[in-house]
Amino acid sequence: MTENLIKRYLLEKAYENGTYDSSINFREISFQNELFAKINSGELELNKNEFKEWLEEYKHLRELFGQFLIDNGYLSLDEKVIELSESESVSSVKNLKVNKKIIVAQAGEGCFAKPFNGSLEGHLIVDGIYDNQLIYLAKNSSIGSFTIGYYGNKDSLYTKRVIDYYKKLKRLLGLIVDIKDVDIKEKTVNKEKIMILDYRK
Repeated sequence: MTENLIKRYLLEKAYENGTYDSSINFREISFQNELFAKINSGELELNKNEFKEWLEEYKHLRELFGQFLIDNGYLSLDEKVIELSESESVSSVKNLKVNKKIIVAQAGEGCFAKPFNGSLEGHLIVDGIYDNQLIYLAKNSSIGSFTIGYYGNKDSLYTKRVIDYYKKLKRLLGLIVDIKDVDIKEKTVNKEKIMILDYRK
């Protein structure tokens, strides 16, 4: 649980302080792994208080995402839900009374780890960018529906990166599903930026 979350924190922090070179495609996962290895070897020190503060805020934003889906009709309490998440502890739907399955995945664009091979029947939920995400989308779209996007701080450079990703993904979705069936919403609520791509067969 903690390893994936520390890696996600390190990636987000690197975007915020400008130490991640975003011009290199599909490097986010290996970049996080390299930083995490440096923490394990003692070359890099993790600020535990800063990480703890980040984690509390992250959990809060994830809960807001789940509640936003319920409040805006993207998710009903009688649906079977599959969610990609760094861990069950930060699931967007963990406090919702839905039939849920969590697929634990590392944050970051690409296909590095072996994908989950079990049933993906249900409504797929993704808040962010995860390893093997496009594989899960392609598999799920043929049998179910999905709501994917992001709920993050509007002033964050990492939020900007994820929103840009979803704007590009919007065009790619036309190769997977009929784009006319995808509801697209982008809005700002208080200090948060929200991007939603919702597909129903």
